Amino acid sequence: MNKSALAHIVLCSLCLSYWSACNDPSTIGSELLEADQANVLFTDTLTMVASSIPEDSVLVYDPDPAVSFSNYLFGDYEDPLFGTTKASFYAQLILNFDPPDFEDAELDSVVLVLDYDSTATYGNINSREFGLDVYRITEDVDLEERYYSDQTFEVESSPMASIASFKPRLTSNDSVEVINFISATRIDTVQVPPQLRIQLPLELGEEFIAYDDDVYTSNTNFVEQFRGIYVTPTQQTDGIIGFDIANPASRLTVYYRQDTVFREYTMRFSSSFLRTSNFEQDFTGSVAEPFLESAEKGDSLLFAQAMAGPNIELEIPHIRNLDGIVVNKAELELTVAVLPEDGDNFYASADQMIIAYEVEGEGQVFIRDVISGGLFFGGTPEDESVEGEIVERYRMNISDHIQDMLEGDVNNTITIRIFPKQEIAERTVIYGPGHSEYPMKLNVTYTKLRE
Repeated sequence: MNKSALAHIVLCSLCLSYWSACNDPSTIGSELLEADQANVLFTDTLTMVASSIPEDSVLVYDPDPAVSFSNYLFGDYEDPLFGTTKASFYAQLILNFDPPDFEDAELDSVVLVLDYDSTATYGNINSREFGLDVYRITEDVDLEERYYSDQTFEVESSPMASIASFKPRLTSNDSVEVINFISATRIDTVQVPPQLRIQLPLELGEEFIAYDDDVYTSNTNFVEQFRGIYVTPTQQTDGIIGFDIANPASRLTVYYRQDTVFREYTMRFSSSFLRTSNFEQDFTGSVAEPFLESAEKGDSLLFAQAMAGPNIELEIPHIRNLDGIVVNKAELELTVAVLPEDGDNFYASADQMIIAYEVEGEGQVFIRDVISGGLFFGGTPEDESVEGEIVERYRMNISDHIQDMLEGDVNNTITIRIFPKQEIAERTVIYGPGHSEYPMKLNVTYTKLRE
C-alpha cells in the first residue's frame, strides 16, 4: 500500500468518531421488497481469495491539525507468531504558556516524565524488564511534511539518559511519589498516577538556563535550539507498552532555586510539533512469515497485525455472477484461529477490524459501510457457540459495498485492517476461506429482480 493511501485512511478514520450516534443500518434494497421482486434468496458459497499482505509503513504525523495521535508504543517486542517489533518514538517539546525566568537560577535537576497508557499494553509485559535510552535529535524537522512509521531522524551518537531496566507499573496501586512545591520556600512529596520518570543530565538544564532570552520568545525559536528527543528500547521483551505523551502529565521539568525560592519550569509535548512513532518489524523465521503474500497459504490462515504489520487482502472474483439482484444484507464472517504457539493467553484478538478499498487517484478509503454504518458495521470480536464449542468471530456488515461491486462502481478487492494501527500493538489470526471447519464466509441475503 502506498503512503498517500495510508494518509487517506487516517483522514477518513475521523468519521468513525460518529459511530455511537448512528442508529440505523444502511441496508440497500429494503424499500424494493414489493411486487417487482421475485423472492428473497441466500448464499454463503461465493469464492474468496485471501492473503496476508505486509504494510510498508503507517502515517504517524500529519501537519493537518485534524489528524492527531496521543499514544506512542514502546518496546522491543518478540511475538510468538509475528516475529519482532521495535517501537520507538520521536517528540519535540514546547514552552509553557509563559517563558521561564532563569535569572540567577541554581539548577537542582531535570526530569523527563512519560505518562503510561495502560490501554496500549499488549503481550506479557511482566516476564522481562524493559530498558530505555533517550537521545537528543540533531536534525531539523519540516513540520509541513507527513511522516510515516519508517521515518528516522538524526540523533546524537550517545544517549543523554538511560534506564538499564524497569518494569512498567500501570495500575492505580502503582502510584509514584514526586516532589511538590507547596510554597516558594517549602517542598513536600505527593502521590501521582503511574508514570515513568527519567533523570536527564544537569548539563541539559544548564544549557536551558544559558539560552538567550530570544530563544524563549516562541516555540519555534526554542525548537530550533532543542530539536527534541528520541526514546528507544534497549532490551527485548515479551510485550509492548504505550506512553500517552498528549497527556499534560507527560512533560520535561527543570527544577531550580532562585535564592531560597524553589521553582520549576515545565515544557510539554504538542501535536503542532513533531510526535512520531517508528516501527521496525521483522517476520524472519516467524510463524507468519510463510503466509505473507501467499494466496495459497491464505486459504487456511490469515495474519493481521497493528503498527506496520500485515493486512488481509480479500478478492471476491465472481461477485458479478449475482448480477440483477438487490442486496438485503451482506455479512463477512471471520473466525479467529487459535494456534498452539500462542501458549498463555496474553495475545487477545484485535478490538476493532475495519475494511478499506482502492480508489484510483486517492489510494485506499474506508468502505461506505464503515463510514455510515455505525455500530451496525461490526468488526469487533464476539464469542459464539458452534456445535457446543466456543469460538471467537468477527462479523462485518458490508451490504453497501457489495452492492457497489455488483453495480461496477468499485473493484472486487477489499482490505481488512486492524484499527487504529498507529496506536495499538494488537493482532489477529483468521481461518482462511478454505479452512475445513471454520472457513471465512460472505453471507449474502438478496432479492433477485424480475427480468
